[in-house]
Amino acid sequence: MKINIGLALCLLSAPAASAAAQVPQNSADTVQSVFQHLSARLDSLEAGQCGSEPFVVSLAPTGSAASDSLINAARALAERLNSLALERCN
Repeated sequence: MKINIGLALCLLSAPAASAAAQVPQNSADTVQSVFQHLSARLDSLEAGQCGSEPFVVSLAPTGSAASDSLINAARALAERLNSLALERCN
């Protein structure tokens, strides 16, 4: 009986452990939030409002090609947006 309970606990905890290991470091919600902030910053700049600090994307690479590609795209857009802000606001 004790072996069956131990086996059941082991089997029940295995899916949770593997599911937790599959959670990306930077979730899709976080990446989406970065793009929403970039969009809001662009809207502000187009409205003539200059921010006081440059926009920085502080997401670390995840090792996932798809996620890392989005993160790199966000960084590239942030650099372009910051350059545009410097041109328009200085």
